[in-house]
Amino acid sequence: MTSLRILFLICSSLTILSCSTIQEAMDPKDTTFGYVEIKNKDGETVHQRKRVIESELTPIENEVVNSNTKAQALQKEKKAPSNNQESISPNVEQKTFMVFDLSGGDGHIHTGIGIAHNALEALEIRGGASLFNSKELYAGLDLSARAKLPMKELTPFVGLGGYGGDSKSCEEKNVDSRLEEHCEKKFLFALYLEAGVRFNNFALFTRKYSIDEADISLPVKYLWGVNIYF
Repeated sequence: MTSLRILFLICSSLTILSCSTIQEAMDPKDTTFGYVEIKNKDGETVHQRKRVIESELTPIENEVVNSNTKAQALQKEKKAPSNNQESISPNVEQKTFMVFDLSGGDGHIHTGIGIAHNALEALEIRGGASLFNSKELYAGLDLSARAKLPMKELTPFVGLGGYGGDSKSCEEKNVDSRLEEHCEKKFLFALYLEAGVRFNNFALFTRKYSIDEADISLPVKYLWGVNIYF
């Protein structure tokens, strides 16, 4: 079970890093700024950016920059505190679980990995990273809550949640003897209501999605899905 949780944590981290906006924020050589919002021929709102990616530094300047970067990295390593003595509360495993989520229907798929926490006996809070396949494949984050009716074997529930993700494509072009990167990004946001039932570590549910893809509201989508808790 521990190895499965580690595997799911790795997959969840990779899914989060698949989100283009998060990648840009974490990459010191990239930025989330510089995008211009326009409408494409399909009426979708897209965000476009052009930037020069060819380095204009001389070899000497590059050497100075790299030396300073290495020195700063060494200083951070020396200052970084040790976390080897952290303890884990024995109650965490009783209330907090890894959860795999998969739902599909109406030409859409929503799947991801997250954490479910039983804040109360009748309330479950969930958050995680997921992929959403619509006209394009989006990577982003989920947040949801479920109200439960605990019973002996089955646990019926209703819930609501939200999703936000992006999709990015880039190409490199030679412009006036310079190498430029041309990128285009789209965003998808979704709200959903759900109802289902859980039995032990499995849950079945149906969801009603309201989806806004690139500022275009799609018809209501109904998806069926399953959860696996670890």
